[in-house]
Amino acid sequence: MTGLNGDSPNLPLSIEERTGAVALIIGETEAILEPQQAMDIGGILVQYGHHAITGFDAPTRKIVSDQIRNKLGVRVALVAKNLTERKKSPQFIAQEVVDIVLREVM
Repeated sequence: MTGLNGDSPNLPLSIEERTGAVALIIGETEAILEPQQAMDIGGILVQYGHHAITGFDAPTRKIVSDQIRNKLGVRVALVAKNLTERKKSPQFIAQEVVDIVLREVM
């Protein structure tokens, strides 16, 4: 991955990948971060940036995953109920449920 350089007027820093680590360079100062640390800092920056722009906290991954989980739960429950009422086999119902989940996540 190539580095992001400070030539951009909107990005007063450089970020580079260095042998399995991430270098954050601001002016003459460098911070070498483990990959997970860089990802954690990135997530925090997203949250603060979102709040600074909108005045609201950024939706978290957990909220989004809970919404998808709830949506899938309702769909699966309706399909399972319908197929059970139509006397479909447990194997058929299981395959239909798996298909619904796979379509959603792929």
